[in-house]
Amino acid sequence: MEGWSVLSGDLLHFFAHGVPGMSAAHRDCIALPVWSFLHRLPPEPAFEQLFQEVAQRCGTCYYPLELKAILSLLDFFRGRFGDFSILSLQKMLLPYAYFLPMGTYRRYSERQLQVRMTDSFSDLFPTYRLLGQEYLLPDGGRVDLLAMEGDRAVLFELKLGNADPTPQLERYARMFQDPILIGVTEKALPGALCRPHVTYYTYHSLNDLVLEHLRERQLRMPGGDLTQLRELVLSCYSC
Repeated sequence: MEGWSVLSGDLLHFFAHGVPGMSAAHRDCIALPVWSFLHRLPPEPAFEQLFQEVAQRCGTCYYPLELKAILSLLDFFRGRFGDFSILSLQKMLLPYAYFLPMGTYRRYSERQLQVRMTDSFSDLFPTYRLLGQEYLLPDGGRVDLLAMEGDRAVLFELKLGNADPTPQLERYARMFQDPILIGVTEKALPGALCRPHVTYYTYHSLNDLVLEHLRERQLRMPGGDLTQLRELVLSCYSC
């Protein structure tokens, strides 16, 4: 289950009503970073102050869930600083909330990256509905992630190093009707290995997907009411 969706999460609703079934520890992992961020800023901060708070969180000592909460919070500053400025701050945080640059994955297994993708799935692929991980096929193969777009299956194969996901995707595809095939790799595959019926991403390039979704949302929706959120958050965690 996803901890927090930057695209669909509603911080105002979260602080006013909570999320049914969410544990206190899980709630605090979202709420406390937001409270701390707002508590450290004056009611009408300068952009430099906001930038410093964001830059201070650009590190691996923060949990991705905490940083996703901050990404959602930044949306409330759009009315004060404009869409472009806030998007630039969100872009700074994205690798730490989702996927760090190539080379950092040597300490991760494919399974750990699979979990990380699952935790972020609706921000990465908002039009897909995730069905599960390690989906067992009739031939004994396992699809790393299986999703649906309408009635059409979406198959994900994840790889580290120089491994090529194409052969497995093509084998799995024979068991579905016109599936969407997506390979995610640590390093970009040479063009000669890529197939036109497969969409390829590197883990780091998935951050660009989230950024594009955030940009599209800016065009559709205004930023949130910062004053209302600030009063609600600080009242919930007042000393």
